[in-house]
Amino acid sequence: MPGFDLWQPRGFGDPFLYTVIVQLIDSHGEVVDESIKRVGFRHVELDQSNFNDRQMFAIMVNGQRVWARGVNWIPDDPFPHRVTRADYAKKIEDLYSVEVNAIRVWGGGIYESDDFYDLCDEKGIIVWQDFLFACAAYPEDQKTIAEVTAEATEAISRLANHPSLVLWCGGNECIEGFQHWDWQEPLAGKPWGSKYYFEILPNLLKQIDQSRAYIPGSPFSTLSEDVKDFASGTNHIWDVWNERGYQRYEEYSPSFAAEFGYNGPGSWQTLTKAIGKSNLDSKDPQLATHQKAFDGMDKIAAGLKREFATEFTEGPAWYFAAQLVQARAVEVGLKHFRSQFETCSGSVLWQYNDMWPALSWAVKDSAGSRKLSWYAMREAYRPRLLHFSGENRALVIVNDTAQVWRDQLYLITLDELGNILETKNQAIEVAAHSKHTITMRGFIPEQGYVVAQLGDIRTSRSVSDKPVDVLNKVDAELTAELNGSCVEVTIRSHSFVFEFSLLPELVAHEVVSVSAQRLTILPNERKTIEIVASTIEDAQLIHASIKDIAWSLNRLVGSPAK
Repeated sequence: MPGFDLWQPRGFGDPFLYTVIVQLIDSHGEVVDESIKRVGFRHVELDQSNFNDRQMFAIMVNGQRVWARGVNWIPDDPFPHRVTRADYAKKIEDLYSVEVNAIRVWGGGIYESDDFYDLCDEKGIIVWQDFLFACAAYPEDQKTIAEVTAEATEAISRLANHPSLVLWCGGNECIEGFQHWDWQEPLAGKPWGSKYYFEILPNLLKQIDQSRAYIPGSPFSTLSEDVKDFASGTNHIWDVWNERGYQRYEEYSPSFAAEFGYNGPGSWQTLTKAIGKSNLDSKDPQLATHQKAFDGMDKIAAGLKREFATEFTEGPAWYFAAQLVQARAVEVGLKHFRSQFETCSGSVLWQYNDMWPALSWAVKDSAGSRKLSWYAMREAYRPRLLHFSGENRALVIVNDTAQVWRDQLYLITLDELGNILETKNQAIEVAAHSKHTITMRGFIPEQGYVVAQLGDIRTSRSVSDKPVDVLNKVDAELTAELNGSCVEVTIRSHSFVFEFSLLPELVAHEVVSVSAQRLTILPNERKTIEIVASTIEDAQLIHASIKDIAWSLNRLVGSPAK
């Protein structure tokens, strides 16, 4: 349409919106009805082109590939009517602040209110919308078909005006369930829902909304009858959480990683309040009631055993260790999929939000508190990214911006105690929307740590293949300055400190924000972290307890078994 600016997704320009007014006017010139909508003009398609023995699955908006830095969204409250526009705005702004450009609305939830989609329109965040089917077989009798048709028709008609909505999906893991979850025998040939995904829903979209792509479900393959085939379509990865360590993410090469995640505890204050106790014990049956993953507490324990030689089961040490492993899993998974920039076109983390106090896959708990995994997601979703690939012993540099990335790269290796082994630097140039890989075999130690810095972006990783049992103690000065409801914490370190974090929730009732977590601090460096509390009283508690709330891998390794 000449004269109109296109609605652009985040990172590609402004999400231009226009107000459209439609009026019904009677024969006397009186307006008897009126509809006012804000709309955007854009073109959406899926790039499913073939290459080698694989097929792309890339969301294209206005002819440009949008690498989806996404999250899965669940209902934000058990009673959805209580979620206000202000509540949505706070969450969408939070996602925007961590560079998220895509949200998948999960099929086990609801069609959100127009406020949610309005805000995504305004922010340029693209939306993948599941129809409301998830993890189950559904009857295909005439009454159910009529109900599904009516519900889907209303949803399509209501949401079709939102430019942020770019993809419809038939449902979540229903086709996978039929193929892989032993449904065949109990179903005994009965219908299970395929009519909805392959006939009814695509036909409704042809009638009402032809401006968007549709897939019958997720996961889904466009090259194979098996929806779990990784050479095409969308992919879900759950053996990492259910069976293996997060390093297994690096064995996968999905076309589009639509669902994967790792479970960890919500905020200390959220969970202690929920169970009415002052401590968290992983063996407490009352705490376990807030863990709805099958064998969830045992799986968290297994993850800790893979990472740490010392067993942690309760108190702040267990809490920090469990959140730390979740954060590591989120960082490695997201960074690995982003490092496959040419062949993988999106990562959609399970999950962003929670609706009740829980140990879950969410990076923000039901009270809105940020877990350590939230900070890992923030780092992994920077448009410019550094990732140490443990599988390939390489550093991958991703530049998902429109500008060339030129800077000096600094590399440091340390032994398992945290003593510096070797340093080197080199000039780097990475073209726009591309990646560059540096092979580091022979430089990365067999056991220990590696640190890279390019401009203001730093990344680090433990490269040990065994549970950590030694690391030098922290040799540092820790100071804090109180200013109203803010506490500014400064650490001046004389030794290597790995994953330095502040956990003000251990003492404060409500924490608004912590500016940084899981910092890698090199010898003779100084770092400052700002904590914002909800009240001056909470800030005073934090200020008085700085040493108690300061945690790191160094401190954890030196902690007694609990």
